[in-house]
Amino acid sequence: MERRRERSAQRAMAAQLYLKALAGRRDYQAVALADQDGLLLANIGELERGEALAAIAPLWRENEGVRARFEGQLRGDYRAWSLDLDGTPCFLATVGGDAEPPTEASVALARILLAA
Repeated sequence: MERRRERSAQRAMAAQLYLKALAGRRDYQAVALADQDGLLLANIGELERGEALAAIAPLWRENEGVRARFEGQLRGDYRAWSLDLDGTPCFLATVGGDAEPPTEASVALARILLAA
């Protein structure tokens, strides 16, 4: 039985659909996938907010000053997790929802974005 309700052959759109489904399952208000430099790869929600979430994700886990500076501006519980997409370091940034790391995201996003 097919689990997905929506799908796309385009990788960027497929990643957005995955993030949308992840947000629904985990009650996230916003989700951004960022590369190791903080550049937005895919997001759900407002584009500007996604770009901001992506930009600070690489610094968030390592720098308490960054967390203190931006916490009030992010409108919710911001979290950033490191992901390994088949050897490519990335970050998944979320606002709100489940505080547990979305461990399934690395495998799913690697399958979507790095498919041959």
